[in-house]
Amino acid sequence: MRPKVALVSFFTEGTPFDKGKNLSDVAKSIKEQYQDLFDYTIILSPSLLEQQDKRWKNVICNQEFIDEHLNSTQRQSSINIPWINLNSLLWKPTILMALLAENSELEEDTIIVYHDINAFRYPIYSNNFPRLSSFFADNMRGHSIALLADCLFPLFFDCKQEVLRNYLHCEGQTLLHRWGGCIAMKKNKYSRQFCRDWYNLTARDENRNQITKYENYPGFIWHSQEQSTLSVIYYLWKYRLLKSHHIKTIFTHTYREIPEKSSPTNHINLAIEGIKYHAKNYFMKSISERLMIALKGKIPSETINGNAGGIPSIRINHCP
Repeated sequence: MRPKVALVSFFTEGTPFDKGKNLSDVAKSIKEQYQDLFDYTIILSPSLLEQQDKRWKNVICNQEFIDEHLNSTQRQSSINIPWINLNSLLWKPTILMALLAENSELEEDTIIVYHDINAFRYPIYSNNFPRLSSFFADNMRGHSIALLADCLFPLFFDCKQEVLRNYLHCEGQTLLHRWGGCIAMKKNKYSRQFCRDWYNLTARDENRNQITKYENYPGFIWHSQEQSTLSVIYYLWKYRLLKSHHIKTIFTHTYREIPEKSSPTNHINLAIEGIKYHAKNYFMKSISERLMIALKGKIPSETINGNAGGIPSIRINHCP
């Protein structure tokens, strides 16, 4: 029997609700077009979340966090203020944590698919939404978490060295990032633990913020907040035997586009391309970085400066 699939997304509303753009029209359009393709369609906003649980306000906006970046003397091109204004997207792992919780209204084994919503800015998303339900239902048999590799970007491009060195004990030169714009998790104990680890890493302000003393590290662009921490947790699970088989990586073949169906041929071609690249340029570095992750990689414990009040709740039957 095909599992139930829940589409989850989040949109900003602008003043006075948050410091983002007003994407209400985008959210309305997405829901009207695609909600019949899913068993649940959960499209959230700051005001909707705060109506349900006041603790969401501290997850979505943190003025001290904003001020820290505005007052920084760091190279400005390495700081993305729109991201910072939304607390570097701490809401993303927090929303998924709330929906994966054992006491949430979703049934166990429901596939929860999060996808970024701004199809006006990224028209390719309009191709993705109608494919999400069947694609992940077909690709998550035997797996609890599915992450997308939408390109072959090295992780050090968009993950600051402090996080790479503290948790992976390497510089991330041969590792590839995982896209935070589309994530699928089957509601069970394994995805709960994976998301808990991701949340614990992300909720530490020093891991999520874009402040770094390595701003001039060759090739570094900026620290992509919750996407960077997602990639780090992926590698910490990938190189642990008791955890790795719960995760599946899917190559999208086209940047940010979900294919109509998984193509083993394209997947193999991409894998061969990656192997050739590393064999030619980084063979020994690739081995050493993965050994360091396996031997010394550190999964974060409970957060010390995240949401001290616990994970806020989401009541999906109260979502319009």
